[in-house]
Amino acid sequence: MPKKDLIETGILHLAIVPDGNRRYAKKRGLPEKFGHYQGIKNAKKIVKFIFNKTDIKYLTMYGFSKYNFNRDEEEKSNLFYKLAEIVEKGSEWIPDDVGLIPAGDLSKFEQYKIIDSKEGEPSNLKQLFESVSKISKSDRYFTVLIGYDGIDEIELGVEKLLEAQKAGEKISGKDIQKYTYTSFLPPVDLMIRTGNEQRISGFMPYLISYAELHFDKKMWPAFGVNRLSKIIKKYSKRQRRFGK
Repeated sequence: MPKKDLIETGILHLAIVPDGNRRYAKKRGLPEKFGHYQGIKNAKKIVKFIFNKTDIKYLTMYGFSKYNFNRDEEEKSNLFYKLAEIVEKGSEWIPDDVGLIPAGDLSKFEQYKIIDSKEGEPSNLKQLFESVSKISKSDRYFTVLIGYDGIDEIELGVEKLLEAQKAGEKISGKDIQKYTYTSFLPPVDLMIRTGNEQRISGFMPYLISYAELHFDKKMWPAFGVNRLSKIIKKYSKRQRRFGK
Protein backbone atom coordinates (compact mmCIF):
# COMPACT_ATOMS: atom_id res chain seq x y z
CA MET A 1 0.00 0.00 0.00
CA PRO A 2 1.44 3.43 -0.93
CA LYS A 3 2.45 5.51 2.10
CA LYS A 4 -0.15 8.15 1.26
CA ASP A 5 -2.89 5.51 1.68
CA LEU A 6 -1.78 4.37 5.14
CA ILE A 7 -4.09 5.09 8.06
CA GLU A 8 -2.81 8.16 9.93
CA THR A 9 -2.61 7.31 13.62
CA GLY A 10 -0.43 9.97 15.21
CA ILE A 11 1.55 7.08 16.72
CA LEU A 12 5.28 6.73 16.18
CA HIS A 13 5.82 3.82 18.58
CA LEU A 14 3.12 1.32 19.55
CA ALA A 15 3.93 -1.23 22.25
CA ILE A 16 1.81 -4.30 23.05
CA VAL A 17 1.80 -6.78 25.94
CA PRO A 18 -0.18 -9.69 24.42
CA ASP A 19 -1.42 -11.31 27.63
CA GLY A 20 -4.06 -13.97 28.25
CA ASN A 21 -3.15 -16.92 26.01
CA ARG A 22 -3.22 -19.50 28.80
CA ARG A 23 -6.44 -18.20 30.36
CA TYR A 24 -8.07 -18.15 26.92
CA ALA A 25 -7.31 -21.87 26.54
CA LYS A 26 -8.25 -22.79 30.12
CA LYS A 27 -11.66 -21.13 29.77
CA ARG A 28 -12.32 -23.44 26.83
CA GLY A 29 -11.02 -26.56 28.57
CA LEU A 30 -8.07 -26.78 26.21
CA PRO A 31 -4.32 -27.23 26.82
CA GLU A 32 -2.15 -24.16 27.29
CA LYS A 33 -0.29 -24.72 24.03
CA PHE A 34 -3.59 -24.16 22.18
CA GLY A 35 -3.78 -20.69 23.72
CA HIS A 36 -0.23 -19.90 22.62
CA TYR A 37 -0.97 -21.20 19.12
CA GLN A 38 -4.05 -19.00 18.81
CA GLY A 39 -2.13 -16.08 20.29
CA ILE A 40 0.58 -16.38 17.64
CA LYS A 41 -2.02 -16.58 14.88
CA ASN A 42 -3.56 -13.38 16.18
CA ALA A 43 -0.17 -11.67 16.52
CA LYS A 44 0.49 -12.33 12.84
CA LYS A 45 -2.77 -10.61 11.87
CA ILE A 46 -2.08 -7.62 14.13
CA VAL A 47 1.50 -7.17 12.92
CA LYS A 48 0.51 -7.40 9.26
CA PHE A 49 -2.25 -4.84 9.82
CA ILE A 50 0.06 -2.37 11.53
CA PHE A 51 2.81 -2.47 8.91
CA ASN A 52 0.60 -2.79 5.85
CA LYS A 53 -2.32 -0.52 6.77
CA THR A 54 -1.07 2.13 9.23
CA ASP A 55 1.69 4.74 9.39
CA ILE A 56 3.07 3.39 12.69
CA LYS A 57 6.86 3.16 12.41
CA TYR A 58 7.76 1.16 15.51
CA LEU A 59 5.90 -1.84 16.90
CA THR A 60 7.24 -3.60 19.98
CA MET A 61 5.67 -6.74 21.42
CA TYR A 62 6.45 -8.70 24.57
CA GLY A 63 7.41 -12.19 23.45
CA PHE A 64 8.79 -13.75 26.63
CA SER A 65 9.66 -12.19 29.98
CA LYS A 66 12.72 -13.10 32.02
CA TYR A 67 10.35 -14.25 34.76
CA ASN A 68 8.48 -16.57 32.40
CA PHE A 69 11.51 -18.86 32.70
CA ASN A 70 9.94 -20.02 35.98
CA ARG A 71 7.17 -21.79 34.07
CA ASP A 72 6.88 -25.51 33.45
CA GLU A 73 9.65 -26.78 31.16
CA GLU A 74 7.27 -28.38 28.64
CA GLU A 75 5.27 -25.16 28.29
CA LYS A 76 8.45 -23.12 27.94
CA SER A 77 9.84 -25.37 25.24
CA ASN A 78 6.60 -25.27 23.23
CA LEU A 79 6.47 -21.48 23.46
CA PHE A 80 10.17 -21.01 22.71
CA TYR A 81 10.02 -22.97 19.50
CA LYS A 82 6.89 -21.10 18.47
CA LEU A 83 8.77 -17.84 19.08
CA ALA A 84 11.62 -19.21 16.99
CA GLU A 85 9.14 -19.88 14.20
CA ILE A 86 7.89 -16.29 14.44
CA VAL A 87 11.29 -14.68 14.10
CA GLU A 88 12.50 -17.21 11.53
CA LYS A 89 9.49 -16.49 9.31
CA GLY A 90 9.49 -12.76 9.95
CA SER A 91 9.29 -12.06 6.22
CA GLU A 92 5.78 -13.53 6.23
CA TRP A 93 4.71 -11.03 8.89
CA ILE A 94 6.34 -7.79 7.81
CA PRO A 95 7.20 -6.04 4.51
CA ASP A 96 10.75 -6.46 3.22
CA ASP A 97 11.76 -2.93 4.17
CA VAL A 98 10.77 -3.31 7.85
CA GLY A 99 13.51 -4.19 10.32
CA LEU A 100 13.22 -7.12 12.75
CA ILE A 101 14.96 -7.06 16.14
CA PRO A 102 14.74 -9.74 18.87
CA ALA A 103 15.80 -7.77 21.99
CA GLY A 104 16.59 -8.91 25.52
CA ASP A 105 18.90 -11.29 27.36
CA LEU A 106 19.25 -14.10 24.84
CA SER A 107 21.87 -16.05 26.80
CA LYS A 108 19.40 -18.46 28.45
CA PHE A 109 18.16 -19.64 25.05
CA GLU A 110 21.53 -21.17 24.22
CA GLN A 111 20.54 -24.43 25.95
CA TYR A 112 17.61 -24.96 23.57
CA LYS A 113 19.06 -26.82 20.62
CA ILE A 114 17.74 -26.81 17.07
CA ILE A 115 17.23 -30.38 15.92
CA ASP A 116 18.81 -31.35 12.59
CA SER A 117 20.58 -28.01 12.19
CA LYS A 118 23.10 -28.09 9.37
CA GLU A 119 26.70 -26.94 9.46
CA GLY A 120 26.90 -23.17 9.24
CA GLU A 121 23.31 -22.73 10.46
CA PRO A 122 22.20 -21.73 14.00
CA SER A 123 22.45 -24.71 16.34
CA ASN A 124 20.44 -23.23 19.22
CA LEU A 125 17.71 -20.65 19.78
CA LYS A 126 20.11 -17.93 20.92
CA GLN A 127 22.00 -18.16 17.63
CA LEU A 128 18.74 -18.27 15.69
CA PHE A 129 17.34 -15.15 17.37
CA GLU A 130 20.59 -13.32 16.70
CA SER A 131 20.74 -14.45 13.08
CA VAL A 132 17.34 -13.08 12.06
CA SER A 133 18.02 -9.54 13.27
CA LYS A 134 17.48 -7.27 10.28
CA ILE A 135 18.17 -3.57 9.80
CA SER A 136 15.28 -1.50 8.44
CA LYS A 137 15.36 0.05 4.99
CA SER A 138 12.46 2.36 5.83
CA ASP A 139 12.98 3.41 9.48
CA ARG A 140 10.20 1.00 10.52
CA TYR A 141 10.89 -1.73 13.06
CA PHE A 142 9.18 -4.75 14.57
CA THR A 143 10.83 -5.54 17.91
CA VAL A 144 10.13 -8.73 19.87
CA LEU A 145 11.23 -8.64 23.51
CA ILE A 146 12.60 -12.06 24.47
CA GLY A 147 14.13 -12.97 27.84
CA TYR A 148 13.48 -9.34 28.73
CA ASP A 149 12.92 -7.41 31.94
CA GLY A 150 12.87 -3.62 32.14
CA ILE A 151 14.63 -3.32 35.51
CA ASP A 152 17.42 -5.60 34.30
CA GLU A 153 17.70 -3.45 31.20
CA ILE A 154 18.23 -0.26 33.23
CA GLU A 155 20.70 -1.96 35.59
CA LEU A 156 22.63 -3.26 32.59
CA GLY A 157 22.67 0.22 31.10
CA VAL A 158 24.10 1.65 34.35
CA GLU A 159 26.78 -1.06 34.52
CA LYS A 160 27.87 -0.41 30.94
CA LEU A 161 27.80 3.33 31.56
CA LEU A 162 30.17 2.90 34.51
CA GLU A 163 32.44 0.71 32.42
CA ALA A 164 32.54 3.43 29.76
CA GLN A 165 33.43 5.98 32.45
CA LYS A 166 36.27 3.78 33.73
CA ALA A 167 37.52 3.52 30.16
CA GLY A 168 37.83 7.31 30.08
CA GLU A 169 34.70 8.21 28.16
CA LYS A 170 32.86 11.40 29.03
CA ILE A 171 29.37 10.34 30.06
CA SER A 172 26.20 11.57 31.74
CA GLY A 173 23.01 9.97 33.03
CA LYS A 174 21.35 10.73 29.70
CA ASP A 175 23.64 8.18 28.07
CA ILE A 176 22.06 5.20 29.87
CA GLN A 177 19.60 4.40 27.11
CA LYS A 178 22.26 3.88 24.46
CA TYR A 179 23.54 0.94 26.53
CA THR A 180 20.14 -0.79 26.82
CA TYR A 181 18.52 -3.57 24.77
CA THR A 182 16.09 -1.06 23.29
CA SER A 183 18.55 1.77 22.61
CA PHE A 184 17.37 2.14 19.00
CA LEU A 185 13.73 2.75 19.95
CA PRO A 186 12.00 6.10 20.55
CA PRO A 187 9.67 6.67 23.54
CA VAL A 188 6.40 4.73 23.42
CA ASP A 189 3.29 6.72 22.46
CA LEU A 190 0.66 4.09 23.21
CA MET A 191 0.98 0.91 25.26
CA ILE A 192 -1.73 -1.76 25.08
CA ARG A 193 -1.97 -4.69 27.46
CA THR A 194 -4.62 -7.35 26.89
CA GLY A 195 -5.87 -10.02 29.30
CA ASN A 196 -7.67 -7.81 31.85
CA GLU A 197 -4.49 -7.15 33.88
CA GLN A 198 -3.65 -3.57 34.85
CA ARG A 199 0.08 -3.65 35.47
CA ILE A 200 3.30 -3.00 33.55
CA SER A 201 5.24 -6.19 34.44
CA GLY A 202 8.66 -4.74 33.69
CA PHE A 203 7.69 -3.67 30.18
CA MET A 204 10.11 -0.98 28.93
CA PRO A 205 9.81 1.35 31.97
CA TYR A 206 12.42 3.69 30.51
CA LEU A 207 10.36 4.23 27.35
CA ILE A 208 6.75 4.31 28.61
CA SER A 209 7.00 7.12 31.19
CA TYR A 210 4.82 9.43 29.04
CA ALA A 211 2.91 6.78 27.10
CA GLU A 212 -0.86 6.56 26.98
CA LEU A 213 -1.85 3.25 28.61
CA HIS A 214 -4.73 1.05 27.52
CA PHE A 215 -5.61 -2.08 29.52
CA ASP A 216 -8.03 -4.29 27.60
CA LYS A 217 -10.36 -6.95 29.00
CA LYS A 218 -10.00 -9.19 25.97
CA MET A 219 -7.61 -12.14 26.14
CA TRP A 220 -4.94 -11.78 23.47
CA PRO A 221 -6.25 -14.49 21.07
CA ALA A 222 -9.63 -12.67 21.04
CA PHE A 223 -8.14 -9.20 20.58
CA GLY A 224 -8.73 -8.52 16.89
CA VAL A 225 -7.83 -5.90 14.31
CA ASN A 226 -11.21 -4.17 14.71
CA ARG A 227 -10.66 -3.66 18.43
CA LEU A 228 -7.14 -2.36 17.81
CA SER A 229 -8.45 0.05 15.18
CA LYS A 230 -10.95 1.52 17.66
CA ILE A 231 -8.24 2.02 20.27
CA ILE A 232 -5.95 3.70 17.75
CA LYS A 233 -8.79 5.94 16.56
CA LYS A 234 -9.56 6.96 20.14
CA TYR A 235 -5.88 7.68 20.76
CA SER A 236 -5.64 9.88 17.66
CA LYS A 237 -8.28 12.21 19.16
CA ARG A 238 -6.38 12.74 22.41
CA GLN A 239 -4.43 15.91 23.04
CA ARG A 240 -1.16 14.98 24.69
CA ARG A 241 0.25 17.87 26.76
CA PHE A 242 3.40 16.30 28.28
CA GLY A 243 2.96 18.37 31.41
CA LYS A 244 2.31 21.69 29.62
